[in-house]
Order: sequence, then structure tokens, then C-alpha cells
Amino acid sequence: MFGKSNLMVFVCLLFVGNIVSGMDDNAVNVLLAKIKKADDPEGVKATIKTQIQKVETIFSGQKISTITIDKFPNKTRIDVNMPGVMTSTTCYNGKTAWEISPATGVREIKGKELDSIKLDMVRRIPSVNQRDVFEKIVVADKLETIGEFKCYKMTCTPKKEFNSTTPIVLYYDKEKLLLRKMNIVVDSKMGPMKMELTLEDYKKVNKMWVSMLSTIDQMGMKLKVKVLEYKINVKVDDSIFEKPKSK
Repeated sequence: MFGKSNLMVFVCLLFVGNIVSGMDDNAVNVLLAKIKKADDPEGVKATIKTQIQKVETIFSGQKISTITIDKFPNKTRIDVNMPGVMTSTTCYNGKTAWEISPATGVREIKGKELDSIKLDMVRRIPSVNQRDVFEKIVVADKLETIGEFKCYKMTCTPKKEFNSTTPIVLYYDKEKLLLRKMNIVVDSKMGPMKMELTLEDYKKVNKMWVSMLSTIDQMGMKLKVKVLEYKINVKVDDSIFEKPKSK
């Protein structure tokens, strides 16, 4: 007979696909290891010393070209070109950060804006362990739906050394364990800016799963970002990260 106790079990089973039992640190560590293996099945990220990514951003019909050059662990340069409008460069060399554009000239980046760049730099190191970046990682009890995916929601509080108390929220799909969405607050020269990044169209590039298309929702504006090229371990000279002299 299908009694009350069996009925309760049946009802629980109906919902178990959308529930993640409370995770202790050990369980979270196991999940993090699986996530790391999922997008990098052959361990390529441990070998990456440099990476160059070219993307095209569409905003209000305008095509914006961006080249990001990273030399790990602590150097990055971002060149942005808006044809017929302006070009700009933002750079961090492990000690100082600067920006150059027609609007600002050469501007040194300091304070919370610099802290935000440092956190982003460390977080993007391909081989980095999440536990080296975040003081606390909490996995929500229930899965959340992002598009067609049921996702783990991970609320990650940066370590105190990064001078940020605002958590970064990451959503990984339960089946493939790939990052599907990220909510983050970036400290810019205009102050704190909330940003939602949705990642799509994963493809195998350099034996890793890379999102080739993403949507950025920022200040009510939506930008489509398409990856045009992604290279790793290309020779990068340190001189490109040097701050230019003001004219």
C-alpha cells in the first residue's frame, strides 16, 4: 500500500532535482574541484602564462573592438577602439594601474578602483583556486534557473586583502558545471557599478571550454560581446604594461 510515509518520500523525490542539501566546506571543495575539471578537462590552464583575447562588443549599433592581453600572475592591458569615436587603454603592471584616453589623458588609477582591478586580475588567473580568492563561498540550498539551465548559486565573499565586502555571485549549471551567469559590483571612476554577465555558446578552444558569446547588463544597458580570437602562451613583452609619460 502507498501509505503516507511513502507519499512523503515520493513528493520529496519530485523536488530533489531542484534542491542542493546544505553544503559544508568539504562538499563545496568537492564541487569546486569538479567545476575546475569541467571546463579544463586536460589541465591546460595550469600551463597558461599569457593570453590574448579579441572581442567585438555591439552597443546601440556601434561595434567596439577590445583586445585584452594578460601576463600572469599580475599584468593586464585592455585596448578599446570605438571607430570614429575614441580609443582608450587601461593597464595594470602588478604595482600601479593607469588609463589613457582623449578624455582623461594619462590618469593613474588608485583607491577602490585599483582594488577592483587587482581582484579581477587575480580572479582571472587560469590556474587560480577559488579558495585563494574568496574568504567565504556559500552554495544556495536550491538550484536556480538561468535560461534553460538549473544552476548552483555560489555567493563568494572576497578575502579581506582585496578590500571588497561585496560578494560575487556565480551560477554554474548542474549538468556540465559551466559558468552561466555572474553578478558583480565593479568600482570604476564613476563609482560602484552593478554588472550582470550571462555566458553562452561554449566551444572547445585550446582544449578548454570557452564562452564565445556573452551579454553584459550594466546600468540598464545591454551589450553583446562576441569572442573573435583567443590565444594562449604568446610571447608578451613587459614593456607594453609600462605607464606612458604625460605630455
